[in-house]
Amino acid sequence: MRLKQVQRADILVFISFAFLVFLLRLPAFFEFGINNNGDEGLYFLIARDWIAGKLPYTEIWDNKPIGIYLIYSLGIFLFGNSVFSTAIMACIAVTITCFILYKFGMSIGNGQRQLGLIAGLLYATFSTGNDELAANTEIFFAVFTTFSFYQLFQVNTENSVRRNSLRLFIIGLAMGIALSIKQVIIFEFIAIFIFTAIALRFLPPKTKRYRIKYLCQIYVFLLFGFLLPTILIVFYFWINGHFNDYISANFTANLLRVTGERVTLARLASGLTIQIKRNLFLLLGLLATPIYMIMIGKKNLGENRKLTYLYLLVWIFAALLGISSPKSFYPNYFIQVLPSLALLNAYLINSAILNFNKVTNIKSIILLSFILITPIFNNLYYQIQLSGKYIYFRSIKGIEDWGNTPSAIARYLNRRVSSTDYIYVFNYHAVIYCLVPAKVPTRYAFPLFITTKLANITGKEPAKELDAIMAKKPLYVIKSSVGAENKNILDKMNNYLRKNYSMEKSFVDLEREIPGREKLEIQLYRRI
Repeated sequence: MRLKQVQRADILVFISFAFLVFLLRLPAFFEFGINNNGDEGLYFLIARDWIAGKLPYTEIWDNKPIGIYLIYSLGIFLFGNSVFSTAIMACIAVTITCFILYKFGMSIGNGQRQLGLIAGLLYATFSTGNDELAANTEIFFAVFTTFSFYQLFQVNTENSVRRNSLRLFIIGLAMGIALSIKQVIIFEFIAIFIFTAIALRFLPPKTKRYRIKYLCQIYVFLLFGFLLPTILIVFYFWINGHFNDYISANFTANLLRVTGERVTLARLASGLTIQIKRNLFLLLGLLATPIYMIMIGKKNLGENRKLTYLYLLVWIFAALLGISSPKSFYPNYFIQVLPSLALLNAYLINSAILNFNKVTNIKSIILLSFILITPIFNNLYYQIQLSGKYIYFRSIKGIEDWGNTPSAIARYLNRRVSSTDYIYVFNYHAVIYCLVPAKVPTRYAFPLFITTKLANITGKEPAKELDAIMAKKPLYVIKSSVGAENKNILDKMNNYLRKNYSMEKSFVDLEREIPGREKLEIQLYRRI
């Protein structure tokens, strides 16, 4: 009877998280590429081609591991060949991560649902604040990294490392899947590797040789699980004759990017400023943790709770190393640290409340409400307000594509192009290629691979690639007023447009009419 009650409660919690996540991410169902995130369109384009039998990196090139395209392909398979399938997959991923954090919180809180609920609630809320209404890699690999740290914590607390070979294999496998989505999780795997060795202290006293023997056995299971997805992926590309394409995109390109990037003070300051504005609540919790451990919890903090704090802090540090490794500090990168930050803050809040003498359940709820209402309300209110605008302008005002300029452009082009025509998106959302039944004139459909220094990782000269594109005489060129980082490429493109094209129509980027976003003009040029 007790088990059934627990299962019912868990189901209810999962459904509640799903509903909250849907509310928070509802604007993503109205606009593809929300927050001007162009990655979604590229992932969707590669996934669609893959379903059609064209392997990733062959027809359309990218430098991400194959996992993200597999997730997008699964979304298309389950929910249809629509850009909305990605929004559904994102909701599922965030909901699962919230639920894992809930179970994780219950585990470190000795069965206290309150702690787990706070952790899930914080993650659901703050995961929308880092340009992550877009279905990007970070929210998908977070499912697997969070699951792995949760399972490892179970290994540590159950005092049974020797009897957990299968669990360690599953942990390795989950981290291997996360690696196949984005390589930056390698630092979190290193943390797991170290924690696994520390877990040996729970073994009964034995000789040093005995401990080393079991550590080696444990690492075999962990490493085999971790490497298995990569081995299968490499084999898949090898038997299909595209091994070199896989190696070039996943290893050569990313090595060039990491070694070619420089950490500038301006870029770091910009990234940190954005995080302070969007995640101040969680960052204050991180800063308060050592203070709490030294001062407030000095007398009441037992050995297990100290180890739990250390576990979470090391996880946070490993995630921060992953965020820093590309040296770019884009807002969506910081989603990597949110699961551990949410859990740490939940643990800190719950511990602080419990340390107050004579705190009843009612008082505890009141205290929690005061602590959480502002950060949660700020995020939830903004998303609901934005959803309300979409509904108002589309349903009441009748502006069908309000807030979704790529859709408006595609609707216009669909009446004017055929499947034999080329269109070229110079510096706007690549998702237009997914919405218009025309041919893509280049492997490098993501505009930044030609218009910015990211061209360096492709192995192609951007000027020559632009010449090859324009030699195919695309019927339409889509160009935004934002310009391009590579001024030579921009000048070259403008020269082609002056000689062979005339501007037929322009769009105001409706997504940027939302207060706080600059306006952007999208120009459509037709070949003369």
